[in-house]
Amino acid sequence: MSAGIAPAAPAPPPPAGATRLPYEWWERFLASDPGLNRLRTAGQAVASIAAAMLCEWLLVRFTGALQVPVPPGHLTAEQAAAIAAQHHAATVLAIMCGAVVCMVSSFIGPQFSTPLSVLGALALAPVPMLAGLSLGLALAPHHLIAVGSMVAVLAAFGYLRRFGPRGFFAGQLLFMGDFFGFFLSRVISIADIGALVLIVCIGSAVSIISQFTLFYPSRRSALRRMRRSFRVRSSQVAAAALDLLDDPGDQGKIRRLYRLLIRLNETALMIDGQLADPAALPKGATAAALHQRVFDAELTLTNTARFAERLSTSQLPDYLLDRIRDALRAARDNDEARAEAAAAEIRHWLQAAGRQQDSARRAELEQQTRLSRTTQIVLHRFTTSVIGYAEVARSVHDQPEPHFLPDAAAFDSAVELSGPWLPGSQQVSATASTERGANWLDRARLEPYERVTIQLVVSVTAAIVIGSVVSPTRFYWAVIATFVTFLGAHNATEQIRKGVLRVVGTVIGVFVGVLLAHVIGNNTAVSIVVILLSLFFGVYLLRVSYAFMVTGITVMLSQLYVQLHEFSTGLLLLRLAETAVGASIAALTVAFVLPVRTRQVVAVATRGQLEALLEVVDLAVQRLRTAGDDQELRAAARRLDVAYQALESATSPTRVRLPGAAGAGLRAQFWYAATASRYYARNLVLDTALSTPLPDEIGDHLGTATRLLATSGGEISEALQHRDFEQRVYLRSASLFDRVAGELDDQDVTTPRQLALRDLELIDGALASLATSVRMQVQGLDTDTGDQPAGDAADR
Repeated sequence: MSAGIAPAAPAPPPPAGATRLPYEWWERFLASDPGLNRLRTAGQAVASIAAAMLCEWLLVRFTGALQVPVPPGHLTAEQAAAIAAQHHAATVLAIMCGAVVCMVSSFIGPQFSTPLSVLGALALAPVPMLAGLSLGLALAPHHLIAVGSMVAVLAAFGYLRRFGPRGFFAGQLLFMGDFFGFFLSRVISIADIGALVLIVCIGSAVSIISQFTLFYPSRRSALRRMRRSFRVRSSQVAAAALDLLDDPGDQGKIRRLYRLLIRLNETALMIDGQLADPAALPKGATAAALHQRVFDAELTLTNTARFAERLSTSQLPDYLLDRIRDALRAARDNDEARAEAAAAEIRHWLQAAGRQQDSARRAELEQQTRLSRTTQIVLHRFTTSVIGYAEVARSVHDQPEPHFLPDAAAFDSAVELSGPWLPGSQQVSATASTERGANWLDRARLEPYERVTIQLVVSVTAAIVIGSVVSPTRFYWAVIATFVTFLGAHNATEQIRKGVLRVVGTVIGVFVGVLLAHVIGNNTAVSIVVILLSLFFGVYLLRVSYAFMVTGITVMLSQLYVQLHEFSTGLLLLRLAETAVGASIAALTVAFVLPVRTRQVVAVATRGQLEALLEVVDLAVQRLRTAGDDQELRAAARRLDVAYQALESATSPTRVRLPGAAGAGLRAQFWYAATASRYYARNLVLDTALSTPLPDEIGDHLGTATRLLATSGGEISEALQHRDFEQRVYLRSASLFDRVAGELDDQDVTTPRQLALRDLELIDGALASLATSVRMQVQGLDTDTGDQPAGDAADR
């Protein structure tokens, strides 16, 4: 299903017969890697490293860089062997140094928004790298001063994070240079810095050439790839919903469907984030029009799948189930005409039943089909969603690159990306860092870079001391394990999880590395192939699990030590021990030294979702009271999606630490309520867009109910911030919305404004359930007891 995002031509029908399986695997591959970002990063890293290895080898081969000169005269066998070993080691180390520059550079490019900024960042990469190399080589003879400088460099890395991607990568290269200077000091000295300048600059030049030839950062191409991934993920959602119809109630399939819905929303948000760059837009398209098409496509498909999941467990006649299957197949196959026809048949059936409103025939019909009024509402919502999809899909054929909405000014996207990805828990963790926690250990309010700087100094100092006890010469492995724990992890739980994954990846890498080292031996050509393959799969699977990256690095190191004639099983086991030391120290540090606890982060993320939710409600109610433009409402819904993704990331993967929620039952209720409230708000956006304005008097009553909902939602936010849950009261507003619905003269409860009012009731129910999960009191307007259902599951 393209649903408005696919390129000009509709998706071709899946092939049949023997070619079906390769096609399905290709579709899965596209869906697993939105925009092929992981593939491009891994491909660029390996291509750059391979080219750098060749260039560095040629440099050393023809200039003798880093190699000791061969003395004149006859050499003994021992002298010749020593010189040959030094020359080989110098070649390997030069290759390794250039490869590291290319590896880090492959992660730099995606963090910058324009080709010029990418070029500037890559061109400046040698500066911090060479500064670190000079420092490491100069201080290496003075061990205590050298390790002290390593702590200072890592503190500088923590502080430089305040300057965004430039500071982050500068600090990373500074440390890598200092580490390599310390590591290389056994082979070379500070006198060889001139050769190192050439080696590093060659690595940087190779990375620039690779970036701007094979992997040119075209924003338009990136958006085109992301749109293709959206199409494939859309088809997967429709297929998952169809699969669930054949096996209703299967919890594994239900979880899979909702995982796919989260991924579809992730892709839609990544597209929205790219629209802020005019250079990304296809020729003839406008950002506003493409944004609306993405939004409508994702919303209608999401609702289609969710309502199909609910209908799968309803007692429906076979005729209706067949029509629902037809609609889902059409959505999967991008056949809007067939989808629209199936929805029209369902709607005709509902209207035929509705015309028997006051007759005995209607009661007989309902009894025969066993359809409750709620099920009929869900069927109506399902058909509305399917027809909405068909309309968007048809617009793709009529106007492949949409421009039906002009860009009055620069498009202001509600989504801010971190490189090509969503920021995850980064922003909410940063906010949590600046707030006072509940425990005495969490009282300090610090900017994230200040907190990380202190934690790095403490953990690296301890890693040097304890790592030196384990091995005075290989302690730096513990330092590196500590250092990487703080890369890409934003709170205590993420950092501890990353440390654990590093140990797991090292264990696997040691086993694989030992096996390959004995099989390959000292075959340099095969060793290079193994290094490149291990790095490719490590980088490609990095976002799947950090353990894959560590496994690849460990395999690479095993081959490196083979080439340096230092390999032994004991050496890799020592690396494992040092890694465990570093990871353990990092875990203890982030848990007890100025921790940013997951519970704090989740509380901030939940407040962010509540704020975005209430903004959607406020704008939707304004739209119900006065006709107007829906663009700001759609933007608010996107901000709600961003907030939800942050909450999902903060609680992933275990969902065990939630604010105020104690016990598995309350934790499940918290997550269900947070998820349900977002879905109800998205329904509200769709229903208000189709509604006619309310009469002024009824609109005033609606405003009163909305203010109560906002006040009650604000109570949840205050409770999350001050942690005084049991003293807070959530006052229900559902009865006021129900009263407004009763004041309307609509003949049917499935009119858009009736459905919008139902959405508001359900949002109130979901928030009441959320309040209960954090141990707040919940009261109705005319009761003192907690009347707090999460809303009718039919509308989930």
